[in-house]
Amino acid sequence: MSQREARRRPLIEKEILKRIDKLAYLKTWFPPGATEALEIGPSVAPMLRSTDSLRVRYMESESTEDIRKRAERTGKDPDRVPEISFVYDPAVTLPELVGEESLDMVASSHMIEHSYDLLGHLKEVRDCLKPGGRYLLIVPDKQLCSDICRPPSTLGEAMATHMLGPKAALLASEIDSARYRVFRPNGLGWWNSDFTNELSPKQNWKAQVQQAVEGFENDSSNWSGHNWVFSADSFADLMCDLAEIGELDLGLVDILPTGHMDFIAVLERKHNPIKPIQARQFREAAVQRLAEVNYASGDRRYTKAPNVQSD
Repeated sequence: MSQREARRRPLIEKEILKRIDKLAYLKTWFPPGATEALEIGPSVAPMLRSTDSLRVRYMESESTEDIRKRAERTGKDPDRVPEISFVYDPAVTLPELVGEESLDMVASSHMIEHSYDLLGHLKEVRDCLKPGGRYLLIVPDKQLCSDICRPPSTLGEAMATHMLGPKAALLASEIDSARYRVFRPNGLGWWNSDFTNELSPKQNWKAQVQQAVEGFENDSSNWSGHNWVFSADSFADLMCDLAEIGELDLGLVDILPTGHMDFIAVLERKHNPIKPIQARQFREAAVQRLAEVNYASGDRRYTKAPNVQSD
């Protein structure tokens, strides 16, 4: 067993990972010798910090000053907010900002579900990564948040949004959130709850759907919720599907449910284009990992690792 595997093992065996555990686990997936990194959406609590050997830049939807003001309003330490290197501009791609094949790793936490074009975002990240570079992700788990009743995002949705544009998909996300999003009866948030009865006080869902439609028609929608919904297994399935059909040249090399809000995923840009047999091997490894940690979900299409056959 390698030193990295030895460091991962006690974290894998934990039922619930705290934030410090999640960051420690992700650190075991830093590419060896990494010197250049980008974190997207650090808000007031970045995952990565620069060191003597690693330069970390940050991208956000707001300026450093605006995020620090928001931190103060919400009772958080504004000094923890990093200096924002890039303010998001949909007209500028990631490779245009940082350069192609310029990064050893990209990281994001609770960000990717807000992206307008999921597949487009992943392709941009891929183009920024050096061969062997990795995208380290923490993603909300629909089983542990108010998305529990929303259907998981599909291959068709990801590809259609990328090909035809996000406008219709954004409206669909806002409508689905109005219809399916749920809260505990006491009004508290859903994170980490194992409460599964009386899931949906949805008395006002029809009015919320109508409001979403009217905002879309009047071009006044300010929707900023989850555009993409995943469980750990549905995310693994989607990433492997995209790789297997040649739409995404990033391999899913690890996935781990945290039992606390979310799951961890690691995508890697390989030195050579991913072949279908490799994508199926990624899928097999993901299924085995999720079985190992007893991750139960109805979103997985495979209940056991499929046979891997050569092409």
